[in-house]
Amino acid sequence: MSDFSLALDFGTSTSLVAIPGLEPRISPIGEAGNDWLPSVLSIDPANERVIGEGADKGPIQYQFRSPKSAITNYSEYVSNADGLEISADEAILEILREVKRRCEEKGVTDFSSVRLSCPAMWTGDQRQRLITLVNEAGLVSDIDNILDEPIAAGVAWW
Repeated sequence: MSDFSLALDFGTSTSLVAIPGLEPRISPIGEAGNDWLPSVLSIDPANERVIGEGADKGPIQYQFRSPKSAITNYSEYVSNADGLEISADEAILEILREVKRRCEEKGVTDFSSVRLSCPAMWTGDQRQRLITLVNEAGLVSDIDNILDEPIAAGVAWW
């Protein structure tokens, strides 16, 4: 058995979950048969929030695309094409919570030890920010469970 409960690639444009085991498998968290969830949040003028495919297909002016890049850029806020600005951490949290919700819908309930990937160039502070948000979203992880993206890709192919 594995020493982690699931692997999460919270990506700049999509998020993907893999479940460990003798035969590791992707847990399809996307709609319409897709394995991935678009890492997109939208907020319309009525303050309705949509995450994932609905946000990605909705009007571009309401979309907050790539909120993960706020960690890379040390940004506190993200904005959409309409100029609305929200907390980057809030946007990231909403997407991570949606990932967890969709995992639960698929019967995945163990979030006790989540492996993550991040850009190799991220500093300790950036990695800790991701860990803090992941834990706040109800997925349990720590700094020792982060793999640099090129290494994570290599492990997946191996």
